[in-house]
Amino acid sequence: MFTAIELFDSASNNVSACTDTLQISLSSIKFEWQGFHIEKGWCRSFHPENVYCKNFIFVMAVENEFRWSTRYDDEIHSMATSPGEVWMNPPGIPFTHTLAEPCSYIVLTVTSDTLSKNAELSASFADLQFLKSYNISDKNIENMIYLFYNETLNNNANGQPYIDGLAKAFSVYFVQNYSNYRDIVNNTVSQKKIGQKELKIVNDFITNNIYSIVSIEELSSLCRISKYQFLKEFRKTMGITPYQYILKMKIEKSRELLMDDEVKIVDIACKMGFSDQSHFNRTFKRFFGYPPGTYKNKQTK
Repeated sequence: MFTAIELFDSASNNVSACTDTLQISLSSIKFEWQGFHIEKGWCRSFHPENVYCKNFIFVMAVENEFRWSTRYDDEIHSMATSPGEVWMNPPGIPFTHTLAEPCSYIVLTVTSDTLSKNAELSASFADLQFLKSYNISDKNIENMIYLFYNETLNNNANGQPYIDGLAKAFSVYFVQNYSNYRDIVNNTVSQKKIGQKELKIVNDFITNNIYSIVSIEELSSLCRISKYQFLKEFRKTMGITPYQYILKMKIEKSRELLMDDEVKIVDIACKMGFSDQSHFNRTFKRFFGYPPGTYKNKQTK
């Protein structure tokens, strides 16, 4: 089955053929959900270059981790995405990706009109700004995408009222957390940057809570700016998202723990909040080039 999602070449505005490599195993197209569409797909490779979607697009990795690269801010950035992490892209914003290995994913698209209607805004939707975000680790977004997927898998068993409620919940949450909506309605639009003072606050908080789940809401509150501004300015300053930064600090801490020959790798994985040892092994190898077992053997000899 071919994808129903169209991507457009930024130069010509013609439909791009880059989606020809996408193999779809499940689609909600037959249900005609107003403004929402979901697919589960797989591909061996994917090479969109300077293309855009007319709708909001949310792509969540499933089943396996994969490596790829993206171009933004005129630079090529290498990425590694784990199951549950989400790439979000607003309508009309061009992107260029290079994926040269097998990848399984679930993709959700939402029209601007549907998002605006369901979010029940007290500000003009036209005034909102949305970020292009990579490797977002947000359990609420992840779970709601899975709810759309499961409803598709179950042949829309719960009917339109269920989809309407899910659409409203998704719209409200996304607008509230991934746009400048709160800054506008609270009249708190700020030009505050993430400087050395804010980075120290962030580092100290993550360090003191390294064995706990650290949320972006907590970090943005500590820096006294909105979540939207924090996500935007943090990437400008550090070159990576705060989600990636938290993961980096956790992996660095896990390397310290591996130096203790009495501590088991599975216990470190659990302590650092990884879903299982396999996930920890893959993530550690991504950062350091070798699995934790190899590192531990070298350090404890």
